[in-house]
Amino acid sequence: MELKEIIKHERENLDPIKDEDALAVHDAKCPKCGYNKAQLFSKGIWYSDEDEAMFYKCGKCGRTWQIGGHRVK
Repeated sequence: MELKEIIKHERENLDPIKDEDALAVHDAKCPKCGYNKAQLFSKGIWYSDEDEAMFYKCGKCGRTWQIGGHRVK
């Protein structure tokens, strides 16, 4: 099998739900699917007296939740 055929085969068989997110390197259990790796990111503040909001995004199903247990989506 040539390299072009291998690349084409890999692209056609990619499953975004099954394949994990390469940026999901933090240990955090997803409340939706139970996967144990998540991406950590922050969202900007609205006012100067607010703290920065930190979130996890599951590396498998994509569920996002705020650190501290608040449900985001």
